[in-house]
Amino acid sequence: MKITSIISTTCLLVLVSTISLANLPKKVHNSKIDTNNAYALSLLPEAQRIQSKFNIPPQITIAIAIHETDNGRAVIGGNNHWGLKHVVGSPSQTRTTEFYNGNKVSLIDGFQTCPEINLCGDIFGRTFTNLLGEANLNLLTTDPDRAIRIVGQRYATDPKWADQVIKHKAQL
Repeated sequence: MKITSIISTTCLLVLVSTISLANLPKKVHNSKIDTNNAYALSLLPEAQRIQSKFNIPPQITIAIAIHETDNGRAVIGGNNHWGLKHVVGSPSQTRTTEFYNGNKVSLIDGFQTCPEINLCGDIFGRTFTNLLGEANLNLLTTDPDRAIRIVGQRYATDPKWADQVIKHKAQL
């Protein structure tokens, strides 16, 4: 399908053009998660690892995972907690909903599979920081919600994606 190849190509280009990790903000975020959500707590060690490598606050990493997996009920393709489209290896073919030209479209798409969570975590971290852009990396510490909105414009096709992720983040 043409839409699938465009999305997969975009994700691959994002991974190829990685931002230098030396340019990430140096401030460490509070990684305390205040929740009774067992799924969120189970992701905390990986979210903290992603924070140490990419400086993405754990609250953002976990909020995106909660949104993309329906709070852990639909983890796609083995260890893909972030709805990552297929970029390397064998894809997991899964029915998904995308939005094109304001229309909701149901289709089968290839999603990333990872034998270990840290592999998908690294793809997520690189993708998020690349989509945020080097000039906006400071927003991870100064305005995380704005960072989510910037990334959401290219990470997801759902026009409400950023609002929903920010809502999940506020509940952590």
